[in-house]
Amino acid sequence: MNEHRENLLKDEYIFLQHAYEDFDRRSLLIKGWSVTIVLGGIAVGIQEESIIILVLAGLASFFFWLLESMWKIFQYCNGKRIQVIESYFRGELDDLQPLQAYATWFEAFRSSNGWVRGILNNMFLGPVLIPHAPAILLVVALIMGDAIGIQIFVAKNT
Repeated sequence: MNEHRENLLKDEYIFLQHAYEDFDRRSLLIKGWSVTIVLGGIAVGIQEESIIILVLAGLASFFFWLLESMWKIFQYCNGKRIQVIESYFRGELDDLQPLQAYATWFEAFRSSNGWVRGILNNMFLGPVLIPHAPAILLVVALIMGDAIGIQIFVAKNT
């Protein structure tokens, strides 16, 4: 094995591993924004007795959920190259060209069954599902409760 090639592959592996972990950090940021905006919207919707604000809060949660699902597609495309490099270092591959992260990312992206299927697959992964789906369910429950006559809005003191 060529020592220079192995050093390049090691550096590529470390870079990709950091990039992969950065997607998890971004995912937590998306979740933080989602919780802040959605719970704030629910609180304001209840306080202002506004179904429209509740619907907007639910839509915000849905769009954050979509965004996080898209981030997972990007993250998983890096995972393919990480797996190949690991296979090489385990001795399962005889040869591997270094510095192919970009090419293998697009190869993985093209073979990921497209945007719609990829997003839908990722939306229902446990780590992606939380907190978005429960927030949407809460909004739906509040709206349905109001529709069937359950008092969700607190009477304002006049």
